[in-house]
Amino acid sequence: MAKKLSVREYDRRAEELIRRIRAEAKPFADDTEQGKAKRRAKAKEDFLYFCKTYLPHHFEEEFDRWQKFLTKFLGHWNDIMQIMAFRGWGKSTYFITAYGLYATLYKLAPYIIVISDVEDQAIDLMMPVKVELEENPRIKQDFGSLQSYDWAEDAFVTTSGVKWQAFGYKSKIRGRRYMQHRPGIAFVDDFENDENVKNPEQTKKRVKYIYEQLFPAMAERFQIFYLCTRLARYCAASELEKNPEVKTFLLPAENMRGRATCPQRFPIQRLKKIRKLIGIIAYSKEYLLRILSDETRPFQDQWIVRIPRPEDKYKRIAGFIDPSVGATRKNDFKAVVFVGWTGQYYDVLFSWIKQASIDRMIRRTYTLYDEIRPHRIGLETNGFQILLKKEFQRAAKEEGFHLPIKTVVQKENKELRIERLSPLVENGLIRFVDGAGDNELLIEQLLDFPDGAHDDGPDALEGAIRLLEQITGRTGETEITVI
Repeated sequence: MAKKLSVREYDRRAEELIRRIRAEAKPFADDTEQGKAKRRAKAKEDFLYFCKTYLPHHFEEEFDRWQKFLTKFLGHWNDIMQIMAFRGWGKSTYFITAYGLYATLYKLAPYIIVISDVEDQAIDLMMPVKVELEENPRIKQDFGSLQSYDWAEDAFVTTSGVKWQAFGYKSKIRGRRYMQHRPGIAFVDDFENDENVKNPEQTKKRVKYIYEQLFPAMAERFQIFYLCTRLARYCAASELEKNPEVKTFLLPAENMRGRATCPQRFPIQRLKKIRKLIGIIAYSKEYLLRILSDETRPFQDQWIVRIPRPEDKYKRIAGFIDPSVGATRKNDFKAVVFVGWTGQYYDVLFSWIKQASIDRMIRRTYTLYDEIRPHRIGLETNGFQILLKKEFQRAAKEEGFHLPIKTVVQKENKELRIERLSPLVENGLIRFVDGAGDNELLIEQLLDFPDGAHDDGPDALEGAIRLLEQITGRTGETEITVI
């Protein structure tokens, strides 16, 4: 749950910014109309010059290559632009404060909004813009006094006719207007937190909000900037990243070779100290934009091995079906997983993990059988043998052939069965064909085990591997009956 911003804390931050403005943004010596016009014209053509000229207290150091590169994003209109950068790089300052002021002073959009998890956070993010317009002598010198009588913390309007407004994500955005104008620029920041990303439904709501509330609410000419880090494997930022229509910029603190991406401000020595201080799990998430599992978990991100395609030939292939039927499991996923045995590796060839009907699961199993041709398919039937037997017999009559199915009654505790896969994953003996069906969802369920909401995929994976062990004579048979 997001913490409510107190009036005292808001005032403290504003006063701190005012002190910096007064100390570092002294009025220009050239106060002539010609000097003002020259500065305004040059700043309009050069955003980085604008930052150095009017906001020196925010941009004291030389610009890094990525700050220069991102000026290209500022020229994109009618796009959702996701900026995923490591903690401390200055996303909010660069975009909301600097570009927001630039857009205000040069009237790029008459209505600008800031959206966060809760309204208080949006107000806090909007505060530097408001204070700069109130207190910055350089801005006032070249652009005049822009503070109007409509000047509140959650919304204000400049004398030049540009409105800023703060929203929490639960606020109704569609239909919002300032006079005849719909929002032209939207900054979305602090949209998720460490708590809500633990709940997949909360993530779905936030993604839905971006696409179905915010996007349709924008003006005909618009910009949406989504500023974020990566908080979880499944989060709004990661979902937006998958959409090819969203322009995504990724900036981890280190590149793949372990070199600092912003060595002037964040040299590798400083990054190493941070990593030592906060630990590799937090450092990976906040600075490398990668999610690593807690080292106490039975399955960890760094163990996962992906292969680009299946091997040319497998000694044996087995599938396993976890039908998740029963009154208490109606919301669980049904899972079908196929695994090939090379003689050394267990390759997950394809996963199908859906909230679907039994009939749909059976139809998909037949399709996958035609594509993969497994030697055997296991079917977990604990307590539901009669129901499933009838459904598969009906499908066999319609399809014209029976699947090579063995029904399995699992007597061992599910958690213990799944946990036995841990050393196989850790030693790279279980490999996942990249992009094959729902393999990524299977990996997510493994990494979330045992605390995740769903474990149907891992249960089916364990069943397929156990079946392969039985076929190859590497273990004893589980109790099996034939349909």
